Amino acid sequence: MRLNVLGVIFDVVFDNTISSVDQTRIKSAWSRCEVGSPAANSWDEVAPSPRRYVIWLAVASSREVIDALERECDARTRQTGVEHRLLHAPRLAHLEQRLTSKLTLWAIDARQHDLLMLHAVGLADGRGKIGIFSAASGTGKTTMARTLGAELGYVTDETVAVLPSGLVLPYPKPLSVVVESGAPKRQVGPDDLRLKVPAYGALKPAVLFLLARDPDRVRPPEIEAVTALDGVFELIGQVSFLGNAPGGIGGLLALIEQCGGVYRLHYRDISDAAQLVRQAMARSQSQRINWRNAQISAARAFEAGQHGRGREELVIAGSAVADAVWIEGGLVVSAAGRLMKLEGLGEEIWSALERNGAMSRDDLYQSLIDCSDIGTEVNTHDLFEQAMTTLMEAEVIEYSAQDAGEF
Repeated sequence: MRLNVLGVIFDVVFDNTISSVDQTRIKSAWSRCEVGSPAANSWDEVAPSPRRYVIWLAVASSREVIDALERECDARTRQTGVEHRLLHAPRLAHLEQRLTSKLTLWAIDARQHDLLMLHAVGLADGRGKIGIFSAASGTGKTTMARTLGAELGYVTDETVAVLPSGLVLPYPKPLSVVVESGAPKRQVGPDDLRLKVPAYGALKPAVLFLLARDPDRVRPPEIEAVTALDGVFELIGQVSFLGNAPGGIGGLLALIEQCGGVYRLHYRDISDAAQLVRQAMARSQSQRINWRNAQISAARAFEAGQHGRGREELVIAGSAVADAVWIEGGLVVSAAGRLMKLEGLGEEIWSALERNGAMSRDDLYQSLIDCSDIGTEVNTHDLFEQAMTTLMEAEVIEYSAQDAGEF
């Protein structure tokens, strides 16, 4: 079978250890992702990834058999120029679970520079409006997809992929259903679960939910507004490769704007919240958020003749800073793979560098005295040094000189 997963083509080849009956069942489970299916055709808007794989599936436990199959895959890769990969497991149920997991991970890796991808459920109404429901693994997303997907169109239960244009591209993979504790999850196709097929085409994000399921909840389901700043921090762990995604943090904020903000859905059983979800999707409207990209290059800039004067070391935005945005008055910085909010003196120090460019430590301190309330604090210089040490340890700022001494 040939699958289109997030725009990456996978040719899946079955070893003779898998019966024809099981092959037919697996193909049926993946039918909505097959090349030529309506969902796969909706990828025509974006160029497919240059990556293509051939995946060999085999039920095998013998090291000798596995080694032979891997050698065959390597030989085919050299002969064809198309990467062949072996997926094997001692039991078919484990192999099917590995197939779902690996195809998803490989496709996400291939598309990390092209798409904003959230670990979330996507469900569409009849007008192509999509509800995005984000939560960590094991918190009820698949149950939500099964429950609401019979009425709303099933887009995905795994990865909501958003193009720079703001449209969502479907990934209607098999659902991973828990059969019994400790056993591999059973991979069940959306057709077998009678999940509705959405009207593929211009699927647009309409509402963005953080799921908050409480099995002990007594009150009716309710929706709580979340600030954009808090929403970014809660969503960050559910976004794949945010630093490489189009727009970075700004791309995530653009999605939040398109969805009219971030909301937390409190519920006990998702069936009780179905009407609330439908109403929220129907009345959703985009909403402007007060945010802007921080000027990272300005915070690293030197004036003519400023750098190299003697051995004076100048403070600049750290080279590990990949992204920074101002959101509703707060500053969020991504540095060395970590997302952090700068407050107080940390925010003031960044603002001074953004405003003035590279500065000596003494000039930076004086700038804060002149432009903020720091001068009214007791032990002002000690507070400044503590903030500088914290920011340097977090790699938010650094010295420009390569041979910088101890701070």
